[in-house]
Parts: sequence; C-alpha cells; structure tokens
Amino acid sequence: MKLISQDFGPRIRSVAIAGSDAADVTVRLDLSTVPMFKQQISAAIGEAESVILDLSNVAFVDSSGLGAILSCVRDLTASGGDLKICSVQQRVMVMFDLVRLPKIIGIHKDVDAAISAFGG
Repeated sequence: MKLISQDFGPRIRSVAIAGSDAADVTVRLDLSTVPMFKQQISAAIGEAESVILDLSNVAFVDSSGLGAILSCVRDLTASGGDLKICSVQQRVMVMFDLVRLPKIIGIHKDVDAAISAFGG
C-alpha cells in the first residue's frame, strides 16, 4: 500500500490509497494494512486543512480500517481541519452505511464533488 497526495489549491489535499505496485490495483484497509496506513497518512496530509480521502482502489474495509479513518477525522478536526471521503466502492459503502459513517463524514461520488463540498 502507498498513499498518493495531490494538492487542489492552497488548503485542499487529496490522498489516494493505492497498491504497492502497478499489478496491485485493489487494496484492503484492514488489520494487516492499518499500521502502514497510519504511518503514512500523517505525512501525506501534511499541513492541509481540508483532506479528501480517495478510496477508489479500496475493495475492503474492516473495523480496524474504519477506526483508522475515524482517527484521521479526529486529528484533523482537533486542528481545525476537515476530512471528506470519495469514490467509495459499493462493498465498502455497505460497511460505511452499516455503521452510519455518512452521518459523521461527508462521502462524495468523486474528487471533484468533494472539492465542491469544501467550497473549492
């Protein structure tokens, strides 16, 4: 797993979760990958105030992955920032709906929709 970040203006950064190589196109955010995710996410976010977490390559999220995402939300909101999620695969969205994550975090169709939700 690797995280790829891209800036959209001075305050919005998109962070996409990708496979470790070109052949690895789907990613699981689970107990085995969460430590790596947590290690990389702080650097990927940097000083951005508004972060978009692009989950287009994430095929599975378990409770530890969900906890890691919520930890990012907590850290960002504590520093006055915000996190939005985009490009969620249907299987992952079922898990998010089950725990009512859309009530806590804005979930959008794609990066452009998430940028618009930030007012950008």
